[in-house]
Amino acid sequence: MPSRDRQIKNLTLIRGSPGVCPCLLDAYPSIQSVSWYRNGVAIRIEPKRGVYSINSDYGLVIKSVSIDDNGEYICRAQNSEGFGQDGNPISIETKGSNVCLSSIFLNEYICRSN
Repeated sequence: MPSRDRQIKNLTLIRGSPGVCPCLLDAYPSIQSVSWYRNGVAIRIEPKRGVYSINSDYGLVIKSVSIDDNGEYICRAQNSEGFGQDGNPISIETKGSNVCLSSIFLNEYICRSN
């Protein structure tokens, strides 16, 4: 049955950038499938064109982090012995990115926070 083998409690991701939330479960026999939950609600995984996909380490890949991605995340894994999930969620907090523009003509450098 899958069980947690590492410890991460909090993760900060930058809005507008890609992000990855690791699945910290390990299993023998190996993991066959993984599902992800944010605040207790299943996340829809669409590998080709969706906002969320799963990488080869079963981590949740967020195509472009947004403020809606704040929350508590849990991965649930399945193998031939059954299901396992992390009892301690990973808390994701998103931070605004800085957008900077420079202008040679105006001789200025402008930054704003998203």
